Amino acid sequence: MDACLERALAARAPVLCLHTAAFMTAAVAMYEAMGFRRAPSFDFEIPAGGGAPPVGIIAYRLDLPHDNGHA
Repeated sequence: MDACLERALAARAPVLCLHTAAFMTAAVAMYEAMGFRRAPSFDFEIPAGGGAPPVGIIAYRLDLPHDNGHA
């Protein structure tokens, strides 16, 4: 995640977004500790197969800081 964040900052991206699943509790905790916040409008479900219920995929976003064009 640190490498992804570094690349996004170097590219001057305004936001870094990702998807995960609620059952991935360690990942969710890491993202939230890094400052990511939920973006529920980008959530979706995928079929699990075998008659199992669909898996909820949840979205997170991190607004990235920039120096507003100062060199």
